[in-house]
Amino acid sequence: NSPFLHLIRIYLYPDNVGETDQQQDQFHQICISLLERHSDHIDAENVLDMLPSTLSVSQLQVYLSLLFSSHAHIRNQHRIVKNLYKADNLKVRLAYLEVKKNK
Repeated sequence: NSPFLHLIRIYLYPDNVGETDQQQDQFHQICISLLERHSDHIDAENVLDMLPSTLSVSQLQVYLSLLFSSHAHIRNQHRIVKNLYKADNLKVRLAYLEVKKNK
């Protein structure tokens, strides 16, 4: 478990059972800020599993947009690497065919 997930769990579910709504809102805001600042270091699946239903999508909008943007960037990087490998493979195959043709 990452330290970030542990901190998020503490802020979302503090041990103080008798906390007020205002304290709960403050804890949630701290948690959301933590998610926004460190979204690239926190496993999103674990975060989404532990989020309470009291948090609205609008409260998480910045975090979610960072998350989607990051995943789109990673997907595009993978697509670029895949195409570079394809191009390299085609060069090797072409070189092989040239050698085979000259024999």
